[in-house]
Amino acid sequence: MTTPAPAIAAAQPARTLPPARHVTMKQRVALGFLHTGALFREYGGIWRCRAFPKEKVNDITVRFLERAGLAVLREYEGHHGLRRACLCLTEAGIALYAQIGGKYRTRRPPPVQAEGILRETEIAMGEMAEQEARIAKQLALIDAETRETRAASKRIEERMARLEAKATTFERERAKWASCRQDLHAFTTQAAERIGAAISEAGA
Repeated sequence: MTTPAPAIAAAQPARTLPPARHVTMKQRVALGFLHTGALFREYGGIWRCRAFPKEKVNDITVRFLERAGLAVLREYEGHHGLRRACLCLTEAGIALYAQIGGKYRTRRPPPVQAEGILRETEIAMGEMAEQEARIAKQLALIDAETRETRAASKRIEERMARLEAKATTFERERAKWASCRQDLHAFTTQAAERIGAAISEAGA
């Protein structure tokens, strides 16, 4: 299975190099990036190179460079045999950048295939790092909930101990009053019997 190349205007035959004064700053910067390596397309029509991953090149700039023959789309093989596309520098781009005295004019980009493999590896490592961070976040939440549950369990155990102690105290008090009630009942019964006996004897 192959992955289609990024949506971009088809390459056209190179034209005569545009005068240096007609190269915009964005185009000049993009040519500089291309001297450090290929431009890879990302979501939203943004292109980036590995040397300056935080910097971006817009689709319109890429289209100009390709139409002018200063850059060209090339394919490389990514992971699992997927075919991907990137923008690479041409000899015309090298010549024009040298003409305008570009900062990176002495540099030459690495082989496309090698750089493509590195980029694929970096993407895979980034995805792994995101998954690792996601799992670490979940583990931290679980750990926090575990500590909270243990603390709550400890509070429950302490409360249960207090309730059991109170229950034991009240049970002892209840048993005491039950015993007193039985003693009083027995005493009252005996006293009533003696009084009854005494009254019987007195009436005899």
